[in-house]
Amino acid sequence: MARIKIKMKQIYKIIIFIIIVALIFSALFFLLPARKADDGSARIIEKENPFLGLNLEAKSVYVFDIAKNKPIFEINKNIQLPLASIVKVMTATVALSEASPGSLVEISAESIMEEGDDKLLVGERWKLSDILDFTVVKSSNDGASAVSSAVSAFSFGGDKENFIDKMNEVAGEIGLEQTYFLNETGLDLNKNISGAYGSAEDMAKLFIYVLKNNPRIFDATQYPTLTVSSKEVTHNIVNSDSLTASVSGIVASKTGYTDLAGGNLAVVFDAGFMHPVVAVVLGSSQAGRFEDMKKLMETTLESLR
Repeated sequence: MARIKIKMKQIYKIIIFIIIVALIFSALFFLLPARKADDGSARIIEKENPFLGLNLEAKSVYVFDIAKNKPIFEINKNIQLPLASIVKVMTATVALSEASPGSLVEISAESIMEEGDDKLLVGERWKLSDILDFTVVKSSNDGASAVSSAVSAFSFGGDKENFIDKMNEVAGEIGLEQTYFLNETGLDLNKNISGAYGSAEDMAKLFIYVLKNNPRIFDATQYPTLTVSSKEVTHNIVNSDSLTASVSGIVASKTGYTDLAGGNLAVVFDAGFMHPVVAVVLGSSQAGRFEDMKKLMETTLESLR
């Protein structure tokens, strides 16, 4: 009997030890940072937000998950800032809404007087679709001017102001509440007034609209270099978005830079199979916009793992 009593005491001690250990582990589990799962049935350890402490130059940033239809990250997403050459995405959108891709665009002396020398020749003749590839990839002010002049002649009685009015009309239809255009290039009008203003969120909306309605505008922007020809001349051009030469997964992009705007960049990239994400930086520096975008792309991929 004495041996049985001793064994029972040992069993009780073991049971008490197990209960104490279980209570300790339970307390530690419920003290960990956690959130309820969507169905309320479990507790999940909360991972650290990879965007915390991200060092960016841009004044305004917006990252939006197109596949899931929800924002991922934002800084001052609605402040109105100069857009610079991101404007050319709307220029191309209006041009293709008013004229067929095969319409003829002739380069005038007035067009090549715009800022920057893109090696276009007076009298050179282009298909609209080809000059738009040239314009968007190289960010050509001469090309944007030639396109707006030609389409104005086709559709607006030769009045380029009507072309700009159409750009603003389309912006309203899309719901770009912070955006308006004063010219087709995005060039500063003077040292105080930009050629267009808008927000990072608006530019994300514009890119999503173009991807859904006329993705052909972005086809050529995926490549670091492009060969495109008019009826007279073959042009070999380099993409103004240098990231296309070093970062994989970019499916659409447009740069912008002026004195008033600083460095702007909008990009759509694949975050996985059938998982496009749009990211916009406004008000960075000429080199900083690329560094900002690279950080945003890398951090977005990390956050979605």
